Amino acid sequence: MSLKQDILRFLRTEASKGQVEELVDAVNLAYERAFEQSKGLRNLPTHRKLAQDRNFFVQDVLIGQSSWQGSCVSASHNGEQFALLRAGSTLITASVVPWRKKIRPSKGRLKNSRLNAYLEHLQRNPDLFEGQDLLGKLATDSLNLIIAPLSPATKSTLDQSKPQGLMIAVPYANNLDKFHLWCTVQELLLSYEDEADDDESGDSVWPKLRIRMRSEEEKTDSEDDQ
Repeated sequence: MSLKQDILRFLRTEASKGQVEELVDAVNLAYERAFEQSKGLRNLPTHRKLAQDRNFFVQDVLIGQSSWQGSCVSASHNGEQFALLRAGSTLITASVVPWRKKIRPSKGRLKNSRLNAYLEHLQRNPDLFEGQDLLGKLATDSLNLIIAPLSPATKSTLDQSKPQGLMIAVPYANNLDKFHLWCTVQELLLSYEDEADDDESGDSVWPKLRIRMRSEEEKTDSEDDQ
């Protein structure tokens, strides 16, 4: 079984299909709200407000996802607030990105990249989050999943009230420009048809998957050094 298939199988043990569908509905709702808010401008162009509001509303609706233990996390280095969701050993953050642009640690993405990196090594960075009692709540080694709604260009003629797509990504722990998983959320939803093959619990799958992911990262590191 490929690493991608293993990750999808693990995600199926962490969350039900219904929970994933709730996330899709929440993101769509966030885009609708952002679009409606942008209509309030009468004399200024709407594209900048729309781009900002998409991010704010996505973070806001995800924080409210009780079935995912949604919470708000503040990054102390800049005060920016993020939605943090949890399901078992999986930690989830969201990043709104332009359509067709792959997630990468660019200027606009770096904050979320750092957040995901620090989640992996939380005990080594106790001062990252201000006013958050996270050390007792989060696993020290987790699968860090990014939800990435793909936004249509705000100046285009595309429908601005919904994302053009919804991706999920699992970044490397040691290189946030590389990914173990990059696929549509629809691919994850379709994979639930294979649930009959999921004969192990998440608790038993994760240790094996973690070892395989770290091995792949070390292999890539070694190749890059050559």
